Parts: sequence; structure tokens; C-alpha cells
Amino acid sequence: MELKNCPFCGGKAEFHSQIDTVPEIDENGAYVDCIDMIYHEETGCPNCNIWFYNSDDDPEEATAVRWNRRAVRSGKWVYNAPDDNIPYCSECLMPQDTECNYCPSCGVQMRCEDD
Repeated sequence: MELKNCPFCGGKAEFHSQIDTVPEIDENGAYVDCIDMIYHEETGCPNCNIWFYNSDDDPEEATAVRWNRRAVRSGKWVYNAPDDNIPYCSECLMPQDTECNYCPSCGVQMRCEDD
């Protein structure tokens, strides 16, 4: 199943395998050994480091459906004055260097003025 782009940065989402370790810590808080290694699949955005974990009973396709159906907020680029050349996001009001399809600060998808 194809994944929609990231709602925060507009980057390409992907399926990813991850191995996490469970450390053994002694009574002084020092690392002693690795108790366990946990393997799991993730779906998400490597640019933003946002991931949905795929559980053993949740195959890749089910997680892709969850990723693709998330709510997408939209905004538009606004300017303080007609001669102002600094675009601001209508949702978070953060100034940006340039207009793009998504606000780098809050992740809203920008719509065209005609929308």
C-alpha cells in the first residue's frame, strides 16, 4: 500500500524495521548488559522521526491505513503588509524564509489562495 506524505514536513513516508534493546541496569544506575532485543516494524517519516509502531497482530497494511487517514490541517501563507516579503503561517503565525507546501513550524498543509 502506498503511504501519503508526512503531514508535518511533506516528506516521503516509509516502512521501517527497528531493533530496540532493553538494558539491564544495576542498583547504582550503571549499564550492566542487554537483557532483550525487541524487533518491530514502523511506518512514518524519517525526516521528522515520527513513527507508528506495527504490532505483531497489526500488519504493515493496517498501519498504512492508519497513517494515511490521519487528519490533515490546512492553512495559507499570509503577509503583514502588501510590501512585506516574509510569509507567515496562518495557523501558527511563525515567519518562514519561503513559501512551500507545508509549514515547517507546525506542519499544516498550505492551500492555494483560490481554495
